[in-house]
Amino acid sequence: MAELKMHKVLFISAFHPGARGSIGAGEAICGDNLKKHVNNGSQVDVIVISPATQYENPEIKALCHSYEVINVSKKDYLKGILFNAKYKSFIAPWFFTRVNKSLIKRINNKISHTNYDLVWLDFPSVLGVVKHILHPNIHYFAHDVVSQRTSRSLTKKPINKEIAKVEANLFCKLKKIVAMSHKDKLLLEQMNYKGVIEVADLGVQKVGEVLNCIPIEEVVDKFKDRKNLIFFGYMKRAENHWSIIWFIFF
Repeated sequence: MAELKMHKVLFISAFHPGARGSIGAGEAICGDNLKKHVNNGSQVDVIVISPATQYENPEIKALCHSYEVINVSKKDYLKGILFNAKYKSFIAPWFFTRVNKSLIKRINNKISHTNYDLVWLDFPSVLGVVKHILHPNIHYFAHDVVSQRTSRSLTKKPINKEIAKVEANLFCKLKKIVAMSHKDKLLLEQMNYKGVIEVADLGVQKVGEVLNCIPIEEVVDKFKDRKNLIFFGYMKRAENHWSIIWFIFF
């Protein structure tokens, strides 16, 4: 009887899937993305290019065939932008901060030694990888359509058309994009992306573990029987802190 060929996935992420430590909302979703590949019977090799302020989830790491970590700093972000200057990284740095020469060498080495069925990119800051690798089946999980976010910024709005061009050009290298919403799917179509677009079935997300945090239950409990809105979110994102200001004044 012929031996069944295992489906092999190279999973490249800008943060630890299901991370602990200093995290945002996306790490839990990224962890679920990885679990879906494993549950589908795939052998998953992971490369994480992450800040040292977060660390891996042992439960998720145990599911992987291999799990490599590259810790990066702000100095490394600058190296990534310089390395990708010819791809207009100075106009749209968000796609290139994790993408440096040593990472590309590592990825291409793995691709040359393993016949991967799929290369999976998670988070915008690794999307620039597509300019340096050759593979017929690259999928991208779009946690955000970056040019949509930058269009809301007063400082970035004047160059937003150029940012959108850089993003759309990177999309051309992808076989498939998984979007977070039907609104994002429509936006990707308007950006003239011709590949497959799928809207993610996010299900119920498990809350990540933040170091030195106050449990959500304790925070909510303090507001019982009061007329209040409680905001949970990453407040360095403009749309989050401006939404709070809107509720305060309007």
